[in-house]
Amino acid sequence: MKKYNQKGFTAVEGLLIAIIVLMIGFIGYYVYHSQQQANKTLNSAQAEGVSTSAAKKTSTSGNASSATRYFTISQWGVRAPYSGTDSFTFSYSAGGGTSALVISSNLAKTYGCTTFGAGQIAKSSADDPANDPANPSATVGEDITSNPSMYTKVGSYYYSFAHDNAACSDSVTVDAQNAANDTVKALVAKLQIIPQ
Repeated sequence: MKKYNQKGFTAVEGLLIAIIVLMIGFIGYYVYHSQQQANKTLNSAQAEGVSTSAAKKTSTSGNASSATRYFTISQWGVRAPYSGTDSFTFSYSAGGGTSALVISSNLAKTYGCTTFGAGQIAKSSADDPANDPANPSATVGEDITSNPSMYTKVGSYYYSFAHDNAACSDSVTVDAQNAANDTVKALVAKLQIIPQ
């Protein structure tokens, strides 16, 4: 029998090795490409989330009508949340700081109503006289039983709203002043103790 020198690879072995190397290369490329696509998707989702979050922050801080603010009477220890473009300040009327005249910045800028115009908020205890023309001798505690929606109790005090009866300037429209009064009336119902 004649022996053949079997050095090197045969064509079949070379083809099998080439196929295996190509398969490993293809699998590696597929995994790499899939990872890149996943990273792109994740990065774009994160970027979208950041831009949405930034847009929300911008719209909250940049748009006064959607940002919650507080009308605060710090001397009384109360505040009420509100939103909108108007802002409110107050000054005490006669009575030792138990009645606040509310001023609307919109009315002040547009009509010159700088001393009153958006109603009055009264702070009372249960024993104080009520401002009820139908029952002039009633106390606030007694008046609450017949007019509960007129008062908001915060702590041990009762707060009520009184609409301004007079126009705050010669040029103010009734609708503008009524709108400011209605807003402040709604604020009284939302009064709360200022958190410490």
